[in-house]
Amino acid sequence: MTPQPDAGGLAGGPAGRLVVLCGRSFSGRSTVAAWLRDGLGGEIVSFDAINEERGLSGGDGIALAEWIHTGEIATRRVRTALQLNRTVIVDDTSSPRFLPQSRRAR
Repeated sequence: MTPQPDAGGLAGGPAGRLVVLCGRSFSGRSTVAAWLRDGLGGEIVSFDAINEERGLSGGDGIALAEWIHTGEIATRRVRTALQLNRTVIVDDTSSPRFLPQSRRAR
């Protein structure tokens, strides 16, 4: 029988583990994320990697609307992984302050 994802543990079933790392560029956040992934057997959802996939470069400045879209992509990836009972390490850059707060409400 194939395990079925539940509603992130909300239905009383198992839920994945979520670790969120936020910080400035070059603060060691991605290094810690990789260390946690290796130690916990998790997967990383990286805002920098999502921006790269989208052809965006932080050195060029990223518009607020693009940060919002990157956050939406990250949220979908995290939800999917948690529903599959995976450990997820979110590697969040110094995105605009309200974005992490708005993700908490989802």
